[in-house]
Amino acid sequence: MKNKIWLGFLFLTLVMFSTFMVSAVYVANGVTFVNPLASGTVTGTQVLNVTNSSGLFNQLVNCTFYAKSASTANSSWTLIKESTANNTLYNVNTTFVSTILEDSNDYVFNATCRNKTNDQTDRTITGVIIDNTTPTAPTSLDPATGTSRTSAGTITFTSTVVDRETTSCTYAISKGDTDTGSDYITGTGTYSVGTCSFTKAFSTSADGGNWYWKTIASDGTQTTTSAKNVYTVAIPSNGNLAVAQANQKAQVTTQGGILGGITSNPILIIVIVVIVFLIFNQKKR
Repeated sequence: MKNKIWLGFLFLTLVMFSTFMVSAVYVANGVTFVNPLASGTVTGTQVLNVTNSSGLFNQLVNCTFYAKSASTANSSWTLIKESTANNTLYNVNTTFVSTILEDSNDYVFNATCRNKTNDQTDRTITGVIIDNTTPTAPTSLDPATGTSRTSAGTITFTSTVVDRETTSCTYAISKGDTDTGSDYITGTGTYSVGTCSFTKAFSTSADGGNWYWKTIASDGTQTTTSAKNVYTVAIPSNGNLAVAQANQKAQVTTQGGILGGITSNPILIIVIVVIVFLIFNQKKR
């Protein structure tokens, strides 16, 4: 009899548990972000607040907040805060210190919440800006000022940036330190593991001169510019070089022709030897 009672109790427990599990459902967008908002800016200690006042997801128990940014080391979901409900179970209101995240302007925030019947919901917002620091100016510029070249080629310009403060970089390079004209070039640099770099081809004598270059570190919101370095280019004119090469070739050909004409004529050699012999004997007398 006792065994039947225990079996009945176990069966009833399983049925109740199964019913509970079946009743737990996912409710899309059951909560709404109050703070921060999409495309909002987060600085310092930030309030995190979601509400289910729409009535789709009553009786909140807890929410877990996550954040990620494709342009930072936080590229996968990072847990930023867990919090229980307050304010009559319709709001979760807490804070977190935003400096645990790198600065960027493309953060995605997510709140994943549960209610008293174990139902789950979540809400995601995009474009959130984390802004706590200004990027450190790029350093260790290479090539150093005073470096030069006298032949055509492509040069890679590099600088060092602080990873935690940088999500991208740009550059500017100009001949004669101008900010306008065809010799003023700007663009997006290559940012990778603490380095910002770009390349520039120098092809002809028209590229000759002092080229002033710099890089600019960005965290998506603010930028900081490096010092300027000077790279000197002095490629010879193609026309002058061709003339010099032609003259050199002509000189060698002329010398070779004269020597070749003498050594290839035996009668001329004999005449020269006789003349030298007569001059030598005349001096002896």
